[in-house]
Amino acid sequence: SELFDSLLRYVDCPDGDQQHKALLTLECFSELAPWLVDRDVLTLLASHQDWAVRSAASGICMNLSIYAPDRVPIDVLLKLARDDEDYYVYAPAVAAILNMVSTRPTLLSIFFTRLRSDSQQTRASAAYALLRIADREPYVLDSGELRRALHRLETLSDTEARDHLCKALNKTLSMTQENTARASRYK
Repeated sequence: SELFDSLLRYVDCPDGDQQHKALLTLECFSELAPWLVDRDVLTLLASHQDWAVRSAASGICMNLSIYAPDRVPIDVLLKLARDDEDYYVYAPAVAAILNMVSTRPTLLSIFFTRLRSDSQQTRASAAYALLRIADREPYVLDSGELRRALHRLETLSDTEARDHLCKALNKTLSMTQENTARASRYK
């Protein structure tokens, strides 16, 4: 699309107001015409030095995760979902992952891997993401895997991550017990 391509030229616009308007319009385009946003566009935006442009890439990934999840390049999304990234980049990228875990459960491994990080902040962010998943879709979480991760966190004395993970485990177990009780009523 000619309009879409012209908006992309504003990514490096020195006028911050014009750049901001163009980035917001690009994000809206991703909802209305997701086929216009391809890997090359997202890679360009996600690799930009300006956090506002990377934030637009995250916002687009978040939109695509709802409207066209098959168009979200996971490697680009992971680059944006690092907890050392700017909050306005990180938050929508993580939201995109959370939107897709029920259809792509392998994405859970991102958070379980991050629970093994040397960084307390990374572990806490990963545990909080798992808690958010347990709030919305506890059935995608495996209680055994949560227990093993919780055990590792206990050996590190990481109370913040451990507290989030305990809550996630409780929600997952509660859902499992409810399902078991429902199933026994139908026997």
